[in-house]
Amino acid sequence: MSCFTRAANASQYLNRVYGITVPQENISMLVASKLLPAFEDKDGPIVAKSDLNRLATFFTLTSNKDSFFKRKKSLLSQETIISIKTDNGTEFEFLDLESLEPVAFAALKNIFINIDSLDIERREGSSITLRILDSITITTPSQKLVEYVLDIDNNASILMSAKSSHFANTAYYMGSKKVLSPYLCEAIAGNFSQKITILDLMCGSGAASAGFSRFWQTFASDAQGFCTTLAEVQGGGFTVQEANSLVVQLSEAARMHTERLILSVGEFVQLEEEIFHSHDYTLGIERYRSFIDRFPTYPSRECINGWEPFSWVNSRKENLTKAPYCLFTAYFANVYFSLRQCVEIDSIRYAIDQIKDHNHKRWALGALIAAISNIGTTYGGHFAQPPASPSSKITENTFFKIIEKRSFSVMHEFSARLLSLASESESTPNQITPIPGPWSQAIEQFSNLKYTGDVIVYIDPPYTRDEYSRYYHILETLIKYDYPSSTGKGRIPSKKNGERFSSSFFTRSKPKMESEIIKILDAVLSNRLSLAWSYSSSADAHVPRIVDQLAKKHNIETYMYAAPYTHKAQGGRKAKRVTEYLIILKHK
Repeated sequence: MSCFTRAANASQYLNRVYGITVPQENISMLVASKLLPAFEDKDGPIVAKSDLNRLATFFTLTSNKDSFFKRKKSLLSQETIISIKTDNGTEFEFLDLESLEPVAFAALKNIFINIDSLDIERREGSSITLRILDSITITTPSQKLVEYVLDIDNNASILMSAKSSHFANTAYYMGSKKVLSPYLCEAIAGNFSQKITILDLMCGSGAASAGFSRFWQTFASDAQGFCTTLAEVQGGGFTVQEANSLVVQLSEAARMHTERLILSVGEFVQLEEEIFHSHDYTLGIERYRSFIDRFPTYPSRECINGWEPFSWVNSRKENLTKAPYCLFTAYFANVYFSLRQCVEIDSIRYAIDQIKDHNHKRWALGALIAAISNIGTTYGGHFAQPPASPSSKITENTFFKIIEKRSFSVMHEFSARLLSLASESESTPNQITPIPGPWSQAIEQFSNLKYTGDVIVYIDPPYTRDEYSRYYHILETLIKYDYPSSTGKGRIPSKKNGERFSSSFFTRSKPKMESEIIKILDAVLSNRLSLAWSYSSSADAHVPRIVDQLAKKHNIETYMYAAPYTHKAQGGRKAKRVTEYLIILKHK
């Protein structure tokens, strides 16, 4: 039997199961407002029966034909205000969809689900009116409801004011859950106890982990090492005092390393500086094109003034700790960074390897990941395709953009981000503990941990077949620092040789993608862990079909949340408006 029913049949379902009469237009309004999550199907939208069951009391308290209504904000406004009144005298008013933050949808749904226990205790005297999340107005005589919604508003404020994701903001094409973080936390908090241990299984840019760590013990895992590093430095466990001391230590070690590397590429660095500071831009463009074409990068065997990238790289493949480090200088100079920036990156990376304290080393690496992601000259925010390759593509317009980016100091950017992350870490109560991927290994390790309270795996799998290891190979190379092969314009490590991660989601077959998702979700549930699964209306897999298949094997409860969201697009394309879902699966 399916866990879902047609939205058009929801009113009949409620009447048959609970004996209540709910106007179908009320159902339709909740579906349109994303408060009753619906999934598109060829025969019309479908909704989860569990959602109808949990909202049964709410529907009973709002069965009056005047309980739901819409009105224009003003005669001239295009915005619509939705008003919902309960029989107990509580009224909710909120703008329809477009003006609401994602967290508002999870908050309203949790309030409606718990309305029977919240909307009962009367205040002495008149009702109170309050506004939460800058978008929802609630008028109620219930003191208990007031306390509940103020707690929601406070938790959302904590996450919205957090800066760690801002300073660690990277890997845009992977998608950032910073805006969605309050929505995820509210949805999860509404279905579990206060004591939660959570694993962010495919942590990506780490924004979800950062939000979870504000309230719960948090673990982060990913198949790519740079992701877990980036997640880790968005949690607690680091101080500004430690960061200041580390900046001083790293600056000195990096300076000494730069002096060694400059002995071989100093002439080129000086020429690059002259070009960047030239006031004759027409001549500057020609000189820069010539400069790029002349400077040899791996795997070129050319040798100029003692700089021979092929032999330098090969000797370091045999001994990864050989100094001076030169990976970025040899591979990525004039591709994603300026030559001087590459010298700085190699020097900072060398300095980080000299750190004895493992925790300090991880934080320094995380700050460097964030720094180079921000200053890199990229196309669409990723590193799969250089924006000006070959050099003939450098026009006057691109030249100005390139030199602006490539004039930034890596050390300055790195230091600023390390200090900012440390400042944010001091106000974050929980550390984020990394668990190595891949997902099967992480689930097994996490399931063996012994914790009281609810233990949850959060998963945000790829929505499409895009191969993220290709888009962010530079960040992973920065962590491994293993002098890999260099293929194509993007200087990408070879997947064929096993030098970069290959995802099972990289397939043109939607059934195969669904099969992979089911395999992961089944592994979580088979280990008796609860599950919170993020997915999107634009994604390739069909959520109801997957949930129904899992329900045949596992005795689970299903809770659905939905919110409108704008996905950032790749390569300058228009942003896409989608519905972002959170599907919670719990063992009964």
